[in-house]
Amino acid sequence: MSTTLPSRLRTATTPIPDTFFSTLITAGHILHSHSILDGYGHVSARSPQNPSTFYLSAARAPALVSRRSDIVEYRVSDGEAVSSDSPRGFLERYIHSEIYKRWPGVQAVVHGHAEDLVVFGATSVPLKVVGHMGGVQGASVPVFDIADHYSSSARHDMLITSTTLGGALAASFAPQSLLGKTGNVLKSFLPIGEKGEEGAETPPHGLVLMRGHGFTALGGTVEEAVYRSVYAVANAKIQYKAMTLQGAANMAAVGERVAKVGEKGYESAGDKGKLGEVKYLSDRETKDAWEANKGQASRPWELWTEEVRWNGLYRNEYWDAEENEDDKEEENEVKE
Repeated sequence: MSTTLPSRLRTATTPIPDTFFSTLITAGHILHSHSILDGYGHVSARSPQNPSTFYLSAARAPALVSRRSDIVEYRVSDGEAVSSDSPRGFLERYIHSEIYKRWPGVQAVVHGHAEDLVVFGATSVPLKVVGHMGGVQGASVPVFDIADHYSSSARHDMLITSTTLGGALAASFAPQSLLGKTGNVLKSFLPIGEKGEEGAETPPHGLVLMRGHGFTALGGTVEEAVYRSVYAVANAKIQYKAMTLQGAANMAAVGERVAKVGEKGYESAGDKGKLGEVKYLSDRETKDAWEANKGQASRPWELWTEEVRWNGLYRNEYWDAEENEDDKEEENEVKE
C-alpha cells in the first residue's frame, strides 16, 4: 500500500466496492455450508480503505448474515465499533482486532469451533499434513492454551473477551520458542509470511488451534482464509482416519504375534516386526504443495460460491441486486 499523502486521500474518499461486502457475506455462507461454522463463529476482513479498521458481522449466525446493515466496522486499536449505534457485536471480536494489530499483512480472519480441530487441540497428538491439500495449514500447527493467560479475576470460560487475551492469541501465531530453536531453517518453510523475525507483516503460522475451544485461521484475502479453514478441517479428518486405520492394523499385527508366541514361543521378528506408522508430508513437501495450490485457490471458491448462491438458506442482497440488473438488461434487449 502506498504511503504518499495523495494516495491515502484518494483511498479514504473512494467508497468500498460492493464486492468487498458481498465476498464477506459469502465467506460466512461457505464456511457454514462446510460445517466449519454453525450458529457460532465468525469471519472478518480488514478495511481496504483504512487498515486501522476491520469489518465483522453483528452477533448473528454466519448463515443468516445477508445485508450490508448486518456488517459492522470496528477499530483495530481496541476492538470497539466505530459507530456508537452499531448493533450488538460478538464477544470474541478481540480475536480479530488483536490479530490485525499484531500482523499488518493479515487481511482476513476466521474463527470457529470445528469439532475435527477441537479434537487435536485437546490431545497431545499434533495436527500434521497427510495430503497435499493440507499444505495450506503449514507443517506444524501451534496450540493456544488460554489457561496460560487468564488473570486471577477473569472468568475461565475459554473465550477471548479482552484485548489482553486477544493479544496473547495473536502472538501464538509466531511462537518464540519455535523461532528460537529453528532460526533461519524455519524461514524456508513459512506457510504465509516471508519472514519469521520480529516486525514481520505476517506470522509464520496461518492456523492456530485453541485448546477446548476451536481454531483461528488467517489469510492475505478472505478467500485464502476460507480456503485454509476448509482444507485444515478436511486434513484433520483424513489424519484421524489414517491414524485409526494404522492403529487397527498395528493391533492386528500385535495380536498375531502374541498368538504365535503362544504356539511356538518367543522369536525375534527383526525388521519385519516393526509396527506401521502414518507417513506425513515432509516440511518441504508441505511448503511446495501449498505453493502449487495457492495459485489455484480461486477454483474451489468459484464452486463454493455457486453452491451457496443457489441454496435457499443463504441470502445476499448483492446477489439480488445483480439479478435485478440482469432482468433489466433482458427487458431492454426484448424492447429493442
